[in-house]
Amino acid sequence: MEVHYHPHMPKGEKKPFREYLLEFLMIFLAVTMGFVAENIREAIHERHIEHEYMASLVSDLQADTQKLSLYTDTLRSAYDGLGTLATQCYLPKGKMETARMYYAYHHFCRNWYDLKLYDKTLVQLKSSGNLRLIPAAVADSLAGLDDQIQFFNDRMAFFLEAQTKVVDEGLAFFDYAVYVKANTRPDGSLNLHDEGFLHLERNPPLLSYDPPALKRFAGRIGIFRNLAGLRLEGMQACKTMLSRNIAFLQKAYHLTE
Repeated sequence: MEVHYHPHMPKGEKKPFREYLLEFLMIFLAVTMGFVAENIREAIHERHIEHEYMASLVSDLQADTQKLSLYTDTLRSAYDGLGTLATQCYLPKGKMETARMYYAYHHFCRNWYDLKLYDKTLVQLKSSGNLRLIPAAVADSLAGLDDQIQFFNDRMAFFLEAQTKVVDEGLAFFDYAVYVKANTRPDGSLNLHDEGFLHLERNPPLLSYDPPALKRFAGRIGIFRNLAGLRLEGMQACKTMLSRNIAFLQKAYHLTE
């Protein structure tokens, strides 16, 4: 059998134990450094993912803040208009401004106010398991944010239920043919903003002037209006909450405004 000797050792001599130890230490050091380097690379990658999630979340919160601002103006106008509609329902037939009633019903009752806050990034964080990448202090803040967003979105169901009841009950008083006639433009297209009612010279008739039924309808309007008021308060609180979380995340992750 052919024997191969170490190139630096004279033929027939054994390599000293110290060289074996040195080779072992060098191999051990190389493996350890590789392991450390991989851990560092993984940590850098995870920090990058964490930063991307937080940047996306801040973008979501900023978009929600803008939507809330626009929605607040719309709902505040509806709050005032619903009050006018409820008041008209209590007037005698000859004093009712039915053109205003038609406008208020179609514009403020039938205008859908379905606004939910955007929680896509939070859902992705939880479903992907990447919530583990978030430091405890930030994760606690996100948990509170998630709870408040879910509460805001869940309350929308009660609001829309009240709106649906108003719309359904209003069908007994407001003739859809009057809506079409008042809002059809000369070119045949329909004015979907209901502005045709604001230019009528005469008050169009209601389908019914039954006082008890009108009072019941006014009660439905009142419930819807009260919920709209609560919704306005909730939106203001939400805007404050979103602004606070945006500022916190921007500072924690050095995100530019």
